[in-house]
Amino acid sequence: MAQREMSIEERLARRLIIGEQLARSSRKTPDKEVLVYGEMRLTYGELNRRVNRLANHLTTSGLGKGDKVGALFFNCNQILEVYYACAKIGAIAVPLNFRLAPPEMIYILNDSDSRALVFGEAFREAVEKVRGGVPGIKHYICCGEEIPDYALSYNELVKSGDDGEPLVDVEEDDEAFIVYTSGTTGKPKGAVSTHKQQLIGAINSIIAMQVTRYDRFLFIPPLFHQGGVTLGIVYPLMNATMVIPHFLAFDPKAAMELIEGEKISGAFLVAAMGNAIFMLPDLDKYDTSAWKTWLSTGGVFPVGLKKRILEQWPEMRIYDFFGMTEMCPLMTFLPPDDLLDKPESVGREFPFVEMMLVDNDDNEVSIGQVGEGAYRGPTVMKEYYGKPKATEESMKSGWFHGGDLLRKDEEGFYYIVDRKKDMIVSGAENVYPVEVENAILANDKVMECAVIGVADEKWGEIVKAIVVLKPEETMDEDELKDFLSERLAGYKRPRVIEFLEALPRNAMGKVLKTELRAKHGKLIQY
Repeated sequence: MAQREMSIEERLARRLIIGEQLARSSRKTPDKEVLVYGEMRLTYGELNRRVNRLANHLTTSGLGKGDKVGALFFNCNQILEVYYACAKIGAIAVPLNFRLAPPEMIYILNDSDSRALVFGEAFREAVEKVRGGVPGIKHYICCGEEIPDYALSYNELVKSGDDGEPLVDVEEDDEAFIVYTSGTTGKPKGAVSTHKQQLIGAINSIIAMQVTRYDRFLFIPPLFHQGGVTLGIVYPLMNATMVIPHFLAFDPKAAMELIEGEKISGAFLVAAMGNAIFMLPDLDKYDTSAWKTWLSTGGVFPVGLKKRILEQWPEMRIYDFFGMTEMCPLMTFLPPDDLLDKPESVGREFPFVEMMLVDNDDNEVSIGQVGEGAYRGPTVMKEYYGKPKATEESMKSGWFHGGDLLRKDEEGFYYIVDRKKDMIVSGAENVYPVEVENAILANDKVMECAVIGVADEKWGEIVKAIVVLKPEETMDEDELKDFLSERLAGYKRPRVIEFLEALPRNAMGKVLKTELRAKHGKLIQY
């Protein structure tokens, strides 16, 4: 019997592809609110039509499967529209960190072989500096009121035109994103991921956080980051609602006003943001009755802060995640039910992630021993774009090696010890900065801290702590050293302590230790 030939609509409907997920959600609930950004409120039907108009324009401009499209925006609805439009025509989205300098943007656009750049009006000056250095880009689209003569108007493109489904034969294993790593150890590398990898990563998050169509999520993480990309898939997939703040730098007052006014049910807030919220003098005045979920990742989430959150909001469900760009993006999560029993853990693996800890020879270490995290499963990136050697080095023995040092307890819970490259070797003793940081954070006067290794002629390296105190608190070096003397072995204690007003962080709230080492890690003589 001859096999019936399926239509393109049927083939797309059977696949794990990002664009079809939005189309499906728009068919299910066309009039439901999907996105709030300032005064703009988009329904699923409206968002899908805007995406289709942009996608069809890109197609008529000659862009299609495999073409790379750069996206340079602050958090807004348009950057999500670019992602979904690319997904529908089989193009590959290349998110750009809006904090990068023009030479850094030039590097990424050239490295990714981008053919188009869609950008917000706020970045006109930066794009002017970028244009001459990226000859491969032939199409510029600007979103705003003042459009440069070399670009098309984004607003005009999504206002009218063909809003039908593009119906491009996109496959599950087609590439969807190239998300660049932060470049903390050198030039950033582009992690290539497919439609299926991204969607399974999103499904991991949905299972872990028990996302439902009733959720209203406060979208604070940067959408150029893999964590933001994933969450931008999670909530539309579940027919939920996303609320994107207008502020660029985190504003605790504005955040609490949105939580109250938009009846937010969940928010992504790293530890530094949590500390800022608790500094508000009138925190109790906000109606937070709808807020039930707190998500965090990007570094150490202090146990003391977790307890303070639960004291303020006893019904809050805190999810602590551990992830990286190359894993789309999560490996483990600590659910609320385990929060107080395992407060220092990052939890256990997600359903679609397999994990083991290995030594330098790639042998699995014993329970309780420190090893490098190695991962496999359907969420592991496809490759580093254009870097076969780096890809091969990271995929030893068929497992992706992430460079993080962890240990596992007898119940299968993982604990971050440190980044392999951040480990300090002092007098032949290994010192893990996270352990020292946790000891310092146990002091009630300390708001945040970072520990780095400093070159030393006698010991090779010594431990240096950089500390930020809570407002109106005072402390000197000797006081903190006395506090740590009963909590850490002598070789682990900081020889030098420096107090700053704030720590440098990347867009996901992770402390930039490379910057700290550059500014505060010079050779110290004794």
